[in-house]
Amino acid sequence: MIFTVWAKTDEFVIVIPDIERKGDVVFELGGIADKIIASTGGEFNIGNHKVHSGMSIGISLYPKDGETPDELVKNADTAMYHAKKLGRHRYEFYAPELNEAALHRLNLEQELRGALDNNEFSIYYQPKVDSLSGRLVGVEALIRWRHPEKGIVPPSDFIAVAEETGLIRPIDDWVLSTVCHQMAGCGASCDPGCRQCITTPVQGN
Repeated sequence: MIFTVWAKTDEFVIVIPDIERKGDVVFELGGIADKIIASTGGEFNIGNHKVHSGMSIGISLYPKDGETPDELVKNADTAMYHAKKLGRHRYEFYAPELNEAALHRLNLEQELRGALDNNEFSIYYQPKVDSLSGRLVGVEALIRWRHPEKGIVPPSDFIAVAEETGLIRPIDDWVLSTVCHQMAGCGASCDPGCRQCITTPVQGN
């Protein structure tokens, strides 16, 4: 018997209390998850509109992943968000290291918010040179995070979190404002033929 309970917004909890323990439980639950994903995915017509739907599933096992309903739901939720991160429309089983990754992401988000307030970002300019003449023809503005404890943090370590949390917008605004201010401050020392390139949303290089 399978019990389905609405949890919140677009999330549901499915409880399978009497799954057969003699076989491969992981294989059996994976098969059930695949059937659910297949049956809920696709295109639907609602009035004159076409709606695309899909599902990501996180799975936790009793008692390995928790001995109380709250623990099991919490860990299944963590696994579900991991499935979404990996591309959606799939299932993932809970693993303890997922909690470590979630905690790291939360800490990184909090540090990012502080980085904006504490002016920890800086702009580096990468020159673009004409390979034939050797003349400087432009520069590309690149963001770098000067973390007070970790040193220089590469964009590849924080841009994805900034995009997921909406922090990418104020970071973009800061980059545009800073580059425009610095370019204006160059005055006559800047080559009028030198072009500046800013990629938005900010991309990691």
